[in-house]
Amino acid sequence: MQTANVKISLVKHAFIFVLTAAFLSGLGRPAEAAELRISEEPVSPAVDYNILLFENLRLSTSAIVGLTYDDNINRSRDNAETGVYTTPRLRLGLDWPLTPNIHLGTSTSFGYRYYLSGDGKDRFLVSFIDDLATSLKADIHVGEGTLRLSNRYSRRADDLELGVTGARDYVLSRNTIGARYSVPLAPVWSGNVSVSRRDTWTDTSEFEYHDNVRHLVSLNVLWRMNPDFQFGPYVSYEDVDYTSSSGAAAAPNNDRETWEGGVNFLYNFLPHASLEGNLGYQNMDIDRSRFAREQADGIAGRLALNYASSEITDHVLSVRHDRNQDIISPFVNYSRETTYMYAVATNPIRRLTLRGDISLVDIEESDFGEDAELWRLGGGASYRLSPKLTARMRYEYWDKNSDISNRQYTRNKVSVFMEYDF
Repeated sequence: MQTANVKISLVKHAFIFVLTAAFLSGLGRPAEAAELRISEEPVSPAVDYNILLFENLRLSTSAIVGLTYDDNINRSRDNAETGVYTTPRLRLGLDWPLTPNIHLGTSTSFGYRYYLSGDGKDRFLVSFIDDLATSLKADIHVGEGTLRLSNRYSRRADDLELGVTGARDYVLSRNTIGARYSVPLAPVWSGNVSVSRRDTWTDTSEFEYHDNVRHLVSLNVLWRMNPDFQFGPYVSYEDVDYTSSSGAAAAPNNDRETWEGGVNFLYNFLPHASLEGNLGYQNMDIDRSRFAREQADGIAGRLALNYASSEITDHVLSVRHDRNQDIISPFVNYSRETTYMYAVATNPIRRLTLRGDISLVDIEESDFGEDAELWRLGGGASYRLSPKLTARMRYEYWDKNSDISNRQYTRNKVSVFMEYDF
């Protein structure tokens, strides 16, 4: 009888996932920015809920003004251009508990980049790095499991590198919709399945060969051997379809399908230290053209060490290796990339946070691509001047070495920001 109940439960969870996947397959680019949270337990105080009244509505608004100096805005080796630009922006948030079990919210960030000097191009931006432009999240508790629906949209500039062209003359937009269903399968077993669709497009026909649609499906099962150690198998399927365009005819990238399988783990080996990662094998099937024909299977994985050396200082050390087709040069099927990164953050005094990071990306593109190393060194500080006013500063140094000489460059970038919460 217990086995029959387990089978019925698994069938029910699989049915929920299939319905979610079918729903996602018909979605495209977003029109709204909202966050919805549904839970079994009350998530709001017990008050008189009436959606026609706004007594439970909470709004948050932040104004941010930034000033940035960049000594190589066109990422050139021999003809570096210096620029200074300001980035006023506004971040809006809404939090509205409609009922004890339903929470509605929105998150939006937008601004404008204006060059005070240099030949960089002014841009209206809906999102900045590490900021959500629009978001949609819905957590729905179904039986023992949780179904999360999500959406993320961003519009960024200076996000790509295209050789001597630089990265300042167009904007990259991305929208990702997804669903993830997590469920405990037994006292020491848990599983989750996720599906997502990501649309990528540019605003300039010259670079339309980067426009693509990506689908990703993954299944993961974890076994908790003890309170400190979990591991289990995973499998994923990804396909990337490049949309046809005038730019694609001139500089094609090829569609691909990738299967990956392996194991992942999490090990809390000290009270303030953990080791997590995955190791798997990728099998790639890439459409070939007369321009780009190379494809290769191989090992992929990630390893990260998280360590708190004290109550005020945290460290992260990680390495990652995979083959991706995210942002690559023309006439290239994929890129082998190994990324090494170290980051540290500390709060020496209550209002002050100091951060530092260093990374190395080893890039090996297929076919007619480049072999390159990109070093990045960064450091910064944030200080809360008052409960509503915060000052931030960050410095970044970039050094790219490439076997294509005109793609090498060094870059220094200094930014200061002031943020006020209304």
